[in-house]
Amino acid sequence: MKRFVSLLLALLTLFMFTSCVNDYEDTQSVIEEESKVETEIFEAPILITDAGEINFEKEFVNSENIEKDGFYLYTCGFLGSVTPQCERERVDFTVADGYVAKVWDKNSQSFIPEQNGFTVVCVGSEAVSYAQKLEAGFAVKTEHITTSVLSSYYALVGDVVVTVDIIDGIRTPEGVCAIYTPEYGKTTGTNVYGAEITVVDGTVTKVITGAGNSEIPENGYVISIHKDHKAYYSARKAAVGTKVELFPNGPSYSVTALSYNGVNSVRGENQLVVYMNKASTNTNAYGYEISVNEEGKSVSESYKGNITVPKNGFAVSAHGNAVKALENAYTRGQTVILDTTSKKVIIINTPDLCINTAKDTLDNLINSFNQAKKAYLNIAYSDISSAAENLKAEIAKAETAVSQGDMASAVEICSQVVSQADLLTYATIESKGAQNRAMWYRAYEKSDAEVRDTVKKLAALNVNALYLETFYDGYFIGYMDLDGVEHSPNNGGYDALEGFVRICHEYGIEVHAWCENFFTGYLNNDGTLSSPVLQKFSDKLLMDSEGNEFYYYNEKATFVFLNPNDTQCRKFVLNVYREILENYDIDGLHLDYIRFPELNYGKYDYGYNEDIIKAFSKETGIKEDPRTFAKGSEEMTKWISFRCGIINSFVKEVFDLVCKNSPETWLSCAVYPDRDYAVNSIFQDVKMWVNNGWIDEVFSMTYSGENTFVSQNAAGYKEICKGNCFYSAGLAAFMDTSKLNFAYQLTEVSSAGADGVAVFALSNISPDTYQHQIIYGAFRNPSVQLYRLGDTVKAQLDYIKAMLEQSDVLFDSLSETGKQSVLDAMESLYSNATVPEDAFDKMAYCTQTKTSLSGLKLTVKNAFSDPDEAKAVNDELDILIYWLDLTNTRLNAKN
Repeated sequence: MKRFVSLLLALLTLFMFTSCVNDYEDTQSVIEEESKVETEIFEAPILITDAGEINFEKEFVNSENIEKDGFYLYTCGFLGSVTPQCERERVDFTVADGYVAKVWDKNSQSFIPEQNGFTVVCVGSEAVSYAQKLEAGFAVKTEHITTSVLSSYYALVGDVVVTVDIIDGIRTPEGVCAIYTPEYGKTTGTNVYGAEITVVDGTVTKVITGAGNSEIPENGYVISIHKDHKAYYSARKAAVGTKVELFPNGPSYSVTALSYNGVNSVRGENQLVVYMNKASTNTNAYGYEISVNEEGKSVSESYKGNITVPKNGFAVSAHGNAVKALENAYTRGQTVILDTTSKKVIIINTPDLCINTAKDTLDNLINSFNQAKKAYLNIAYSDISSAAENLKAEIAKAETAVSQGDMASAVEICSQVVSQADLLTYATIESKGAQNRAMWYRAYEKSDAEVRDTVKKLAALNVNALYLETFYDGYFIGYMDLDGVEHSPNNGGYDALEGFVRICHEYGIEVHAWCENFFTGYLNNDGTLSSPVLQKFSDKLLMDSEGNEFYYYNEKATFVFLNPNDTQCRKFVLNVYREILENYDIDGLHLDYIRFPELNYGKYDYGYNEDIIKAFSKETGIKEDPRTFAKGSEEMTKWISFRCGIINSFVKEVFDLVCKNSPETWLSCAVYPDRDYAVNSIFQDVKMWVNNGWIDEVFSMTYSGENTFVSQNAAGYKEICKGNCFYSAGLAAFMDTSKLNFAYQLTEVSSAGADGVAVFALSNISPDTYQHQIIYGAFRNPSVQLYRLGDTVKAQLDYIKAMLEQSDVLFDSLSETGKQSVLDAMESLYSNATVPEDAFDKMAYCTQTKTSLSGLKLTVKNAFSDPDEAKAVNDELDILIYWLDLTNTRLNAKN
């Protein structure tokens, strides 16, 4: 592949000189749309290492023949993937990212990097002696050796070669080329600064320039080339009917140098620490670690903490911001060097490790498959097992390719194995038939057509509830006749709330109006208030202990809150909600920022308005200024409790409003992940709301890249909500969580007891982020909300039926007779699974269905001879009974 592409590059004057030749293309005016190649100028390449300086002669740069002693330089400009054969004594070494990546065995050919590096062939005793002084990890310096950063793919459009920088991602920065497939969406969403080539079945069907946002064909793709891309002027001339082929890049090397903070020290926040000469790291689970044996090869990785330290080896442990770099650099079997002088961990990857990566990914798939079977999860066992066997065969092909010196083919095969094994691993994750699945979203849509595109994306993700930001920054995305409330400029003149409600309902998706309560805007840089609401209530802004009427969020935003104790402010916000409930067919009202702000500048708490202090003094009889209260004192405890009471009473008022105006409307809230901090610093006492029955569903903002935290936080909130309301865990799609970790977060919160999952936010979901992890993993099957009575019952029974259909894989002790007895017992539940209109009839349905489910559980118990297998099925029935109990509780609270 490399020889083919490099030859075309040379023929088309797009050749990438990476050694001694400075070849550049001087683009003339856009009007002429032509390019020319300037004269090639040779400057002798120089390489400097600890072994000395090498000055390369012109005839020894990318030479096809090795006939003399000396040093030969090979870059991606060479027409081949490996260095030439040679009858003379030789040692090759490869440089990548400014370090020696590998010193090859004597008299063997080596693979040439296609990006960020080059290979030197040392011929003759003097040159061989030089190479043998080098070791992997040695830093190097170069002069006049310019290595190109090549793309993952090439597109051959007729006879024009186009490097492709992005697959299904935003076409940034300028000067890049992106390919958009149907998985990205309906259109490319690009601006007008480029050309776009539509390809169907390997043939150009359309070419546009200066327009952008091409429609993506279902059986093809779009090549989108920014105007500053090198191939823009040539590629845009492609005619309809031109043939197009895509080719992957070949072998690659990388050297990653990570600075570490200490050796055998306590791993702090965002730190990288090395551990050696001890049994294990003794770290907690909030990080990522790799172990390195005494030969300097990585042997394992772990997200669980306390990894074993190999004898005479070491371990590298990362936390927080340090995790991503270590995680991205890891490949089993790579060379890892501890440079104690520079305090760096140097991690070296070479092309031959692609086999290890493919095997590790397949091993992870098989392990996940076995764990799923052990847990009796309802997944497609036969399909996954068959696909895994095919991947084993592909790895064998890659190993054969390596043995034959065809590294480019091995890399491509392994890349495909990794990609397919990842998707299959997501398929080992349980996809529930009944589950609350939500996404938060800020809408910029200005028409029905734009809304429909977004709703189609939601439907494709199998999301059943959209939490649409409705009242925020003091603006409303719909229309209402309330003084101080203006329509959001983000939506033009379009009523986005009405459009989303109407179109989402066509697709069976709920819409919950996500509102931000007393947070109603910002303090502008010039000191003015950003929204009409703030301007209306400019004398009623919440104040911190230093007298600040804003919350300093960061250098770009200073939030401003209305005083939640002020009667007029409270009445205003309640009127906003009343207008929404009366004029829009929403499914739920979602309260965000239902609290005081966080500590201002990390120091100062809020609630020091004169009216709040006076009310506190009147209620408690305490006359002292709250600013003087000692931390932990009785006075401070009462001061905290009083401010919690302000928010508590407002939640009760919203609950009463919903019950009076629209009791069927779902009332939910988004709450802080750290409940102790929430109660004592921002005065958000969610447990009080839950215990009083004011909330239908709690959403915790359980945002973390560390799965242990996510699971533990979800379990903690489940305990708060258990038996009183539904609970969904909010997960972050905006962080640097690994894709596999995110895929598992979607299911681990369910294992921790969460009734649902909410993702922040829909705008962060794309093929480049977590789209595949969602649609191939926990959300691959449609799901019904847990409070939909008959629909929920049917969905859960269908899920159990699907488990029974795989009894030959999952259940050894279930006979065909026993299986049929369970299926027959389900039929009466199906026939009665209707949804009554009256609330009291709904409560009666819950009670009656619970009784029938108890009888079904007995049938299941008798159908299995293995009690563990029977328990796996009855656990699913128990959770359905729990949902009916919760639904009954919520109906009773509102009626």
